Amino acid sequence: MSDKNQSNAAEESRLGALGYKQELSRVLSKFDSFSVAFTYLSPMVGIYSLFVLGVGAGGPRYIWLMLIPVIGMYFVALIFGE
Repeated sequence: MSDKNQSNAAEESRLGALGYKQELSRVLSKFDSFSVAFTYLSPMVGIYSLFVLGVGAGGPRYIWLMLIPVIGMYFVALIFGE
């Protein structure tokens, strides 16, 4: 945590030397983090709601095709689980 504070202080002083003031808050609350994670993972709801239509129209190809977004959502979950 100390390294982050030192890094932020160094960046703020660099911005000050350039004549700018830091206005961006770099802190996310627990609710902010949850809402961003929910937004990224909400395509799973679409997969569940269209499952019957996809299987009926595409058959087994739909199941194999769904691996692509599931893997993508897994990577997003890994990023948020950092």
